[in-house]
Amino acid sequence: MTQTIKPAHPSKLSQMSLCPGSMKAQEGFPSQTSEAAESGNRVHDALRAVMEWANEGRENSLVTIVKHFGLSDRERRVYRFILHEVMSILSEHLGPTTYECEQPFSLTHNGTEIISGIRDFVVKCGDGTIHVVEYKTGRIEVEAADLNLQIAGYVVPIMLQKSDSPTEVFGHLIQASWDAEEKHSIVRYGIEDAENAYREILDIVAKANDDEALRIPGQKQCRFCQARGTAVCPESTDLVESLPDLIDQPVLRSPEIAPERVGDLMKVQTLLQASMSPERRSRVLRACLTADVISKKLKEEAKEILKEDAGAIPGFKLVDGSKTKSVDDIEPAFEMLQNIGFTGDEYQACLKFSLSRAVHILHSKMKADGMTQAGAKKMIETTLEELINVETNEPSLRYVGE
Repeated sequence: MTQTIKPAHPSKLSQMSLCPGSMKAQEGFPSQTSEAAESGNRVHDALRAVMEWANEGRENSLVTIVKHFGLSDRERRVYRFILHEVMSILSEHLGPTTYECEQPFSLTHNGTEIISGIRDFVVKCGDGTIHVVEYKTGRIEVEAADLNLQIAGYVVPIMLQKSDSPTEVFGHLIQASWDAEEKHSIVRYGIEDAENAYREILDIVAKANDDEALRIPGQKQCRFCQARGTAVCPESTDLVESLPDLIDQPVLRSPEIAPERVGDLMKVQTLLQASMSPERRSRVLRACLTADVISKKLKEEAKEILKEDAGAIPGFKLVDGSKTKSVDDIEPAFEMLQNIGFTGDEYQACLKFSLSRAVHILHSKMKADGMTQAGAKKMIETTLEELINVETNEPSLRYVGE
């Protein structure tokens, strides 16, 4: 590596592997946050505190942690699942002897720093095993530990850059979100695995630091890229604009695909000709999936622009959002409806039973007796087994490669 190197964060390695130019393209953009990111930060802070406070002899019960960090019910569920999985690791491997919470680290090559970051949790257990744990609280499903470059970036420095480097390290990726499936995947790294990962990381970082690094739009790499849909990455906007050229001419003549409506990706997809070849259909669908990610950001920016200047974007205006109405206080609602002739059965027909709410209520009642969220869920589902209807949503479309 002869060029000037800017170190990368391990969480960006996957993005950089798919789009080498993404690192340079995002330089200079201000840090962004969101409600989901702030929620994840609170959960991470709580998980760090529960470990550190135990070491300091401070009270670290669930009630104390939840109150101190102001965790919502959803955040508390995520926190409990991740903590349960971490405790399971410690229990299975004879407890912790040493550990680190959110400590900075770096990986160097010939004296040059190539990646740097902060690991969520690293622990050496009583049986001699070492475990690197990454917490994920977002809604987007991430790659399992054995395919996850972020985990590789966390493990490699431990195995190859310490005087007492271990011969194996276990990487754990624990994902929990209020509306996503809870998952815990594990990978074992041996010395050969770490050396292979090291070479792969060197290659990714070298290509990303090249002045001619290519920008390659794609659904996965564009999702969290700040440069997508901006002048810094014309390749991303060009992809959106080129969608009509990917579709057969008869479809282009359809009045439903006027140039100003190219961003309406669902209509583009539904109007694909039945005669389109499998190869062409695959190219179009990949472009649509990528453009969907890019156009989301463009639409958000357009709304902000139009709020400031209603005529700033020719042909577009802001339309008031739809309103939803609900009643939270059901007892007085029943009394009022009785006044206009509603019977008890008729009123009950207006209500919808919530399994998740039932689980929450049972768990709140029984947690003092040691019942977990998972235990409450199992008890509710077992009790109502004969009444529960299971519906499967429509399958989602995902690009998995050639």
